[in-house]
Amino acid sequence: MELTTVGQVIASRRIRSEGSNETAYLVKIGLPQQFPSMDYYCPVQVSGEREDNGKVMYSAGIDSVQALQLGMKLAGGILFGLNQTCGGKLRWEGDENGDLGLPIPI
Repeated sequence: MELTTVGQVIASRRIRSEGSNETAYLVKIGLPQQFPSMDYYCPVQVSGEREDNGKVMYSAGIDSVQALQLGMKLAGGILFGLNQTCGGKLRWEGDENGDLGLPIPI
């Protein structure tokens, strides 16, 4: 399935580069939706200076809670990779030490 929009945004986070107040990346997490089958998906979009033009991705789960949990891990994994590319200089408003506040997949 290919998504072109996150749909209804239920959570977002602005990520900036260390020492800047400008938004470098914007994370959007959409409302979990049910597939035509019984499972659910959660749309995720990370847009910004080095990301794939804000391509909308999704995670899937057995129910909407699992889809949301996995969506947060998806966003965290993307940001983890971007932060490595940026030399660990990405920050969000709630932390100045490099923790971007999202779980990362193991």
